[in-house]
Amino acid sequence: MRRIPRPLRRAADALLWALLPGHCLMCDQASERRADLCDACSDALPWIDRACVRCALPSDASYCADCQRRPPPFERAIAPLEYADATIAMVHRLKFGGSRIDARVLGTLLAARVRTAYADAPLPDVIVPVPLGRARLLRRGHNQAALLARWVGAALAVPIDYVSCARIRHTTPQAGLSRAARLHNLAGAFEVVGSFAERRVGIVDDVMTTGSTVAAVARALRVAGAASIDVWCAARTVPASHSDVRARGIDHRDC
Repeated sequence: MRRIPRPLRRAADALLWALLPGHCLMCDQASERRADLCDACSDALPWIDRACVRCALPSDASYCADCQRRPPPFERAIAPLEYADATIAMVHRLKFGGSRIDARVLGTLLAARVRTAYADAPLPDVIVPVPLGRARLLRRGHNQAALLARWVGAALAVPIDYVSCARIRHTTPQAGLSRAARLHNLAGAFEVVGSFAERRVGIVDDVMTTGSTVAAVARALRVAGAASIDVWCAARTVPASHSDVRARGIDHRDC
């Protein structure tokens, strides 16, 4: 397909969607939207509409108090969905089952939010998916961050670097660990080969919980010379203290 001229690819793509319309993966009804979600199910997702620019937690301020006191090692974080309700099911199918359709849906929603956020700013030069360790990759047979990055990169026309960042140290699963334990668990876990000097990088992952994983990757990229680092995740774990912060103003039907 890559050898076919882009206008022909677009025409073929439009024809396929006309002949084979999508189906909502949540209610299994016909969907005219390329995200394979009907309007009703899309509206019912746990959207994060206004968030801190640095950590992506729901916030009425551009920068939350925690990020003002202790900024993370990246400039911006974007996560369109709260890790709750239907989002959990989609992420689990992606992470543990390698679901390509969930990767497409989550990637499409994430790319739409990124496109809106960067309306007046240049996109990063390259996307780096958070890598899995060798043993975990062999056991699962896929890297959920890489599957997600594929759709985000294609939608935004940003190249993806799958090889320069590697997880060089085995770590125990992060689930259930405190923030301090997560930081200790990931110390020295990632290595970047080659130079990222003067490059703007977008890190892609499925879920951002405390931010310790993407922060560890960001530090490794910073050592490699990255000029700026942003984080894009499909979902964000929201503590109870933030869950009542909801903002208005984004039309999710554009996603």
